[in-house]
Amino acid sequence: MKAVRRFFIAHEETHKPSPRICGQEARHIKRVLRLQPGDRVLLVDGSGYEYEAALEDLSNDHVSVAILRRYLAKAESPLKITVAQGFLKEKKMDVLVRHLTELGISKWRAVFTEHALPRPDEKRLAERLKRWNTIAREAIKQCNRALPPEILPPLALQDAVYAEKDADLKLIFWEKESALLHHCLDPHTKRPSKVFILLGPEGGFSEAEISLAKSAGFISASLGPRILRAETAAISACALIQYLYGDMGQKTLDRE
Repeated sequence: MKAVRRFFIAHEETHKPSPRICGQEARHIKRVLRLQPGDRVLLVDGSGYEYEAALEDLSNDHVSVAILRRYLAKAESPLKITVAQGFLKEKKMDVLVRHLTELGISKWRAVFTEHALPRPDEKRLAERLKRWNTIAREAIKQCNRALPPEILPPLALQDAVYAEKDADLKLIFWEKESALLHHCLDPHTKRPSKVFILLGPEGGFSEAEISLAKSAGFISASLGPRILRAETAAISACALIQYLYGDMGQKTLDRE
């Protein structure tokens, strides 16, 4: 059975009598995939809904579609995870945005820390935010999500630790911490619905940064005895939290 392709459509277009897919998506449909009128596609508009649609008219600058069915996407995690990542080299940050989108995070923020790379200028930062948004949007098409993570403006660590005040659980992973995650979490507390994860750059966090985070309500935890690359640590941490509290495994901590 032929796989149904997924494409973006602007949210406002879904309410029009003759919705249109425009821009790069339309060009990809017509010139690269060479789809034809009548072909079925799935559309996402970034609202959490998916649309089953049929192609109608393929013009030079847009593709008209007929929406056949609208439904709430089923691949969104019930757990809201915010990841604040100490700045890494450019390609590593790009890879993380893609992989963490696949793991179901809700928000992503780059953080300036003591050992992170120097802060880019405002123009460069704006370009990277735009790129991360594009990467996240492309990633949700591949992994069947319908809602891309929110790409938040970068912050200094001293501001980032207070950014998610409504989080039920705040975790900071540190290579010098000895306590493993399951030793840090109380199995008798209510399962969190919002988790805030703070991860360091290649050089890790300083002692002062860990103290600051703890004073802001973060629990410091280890990811094991091996030294992990920063990007490996971020992926591992999110997968563990999705397993413990999200939709990748058990629903509660082991109470034995």
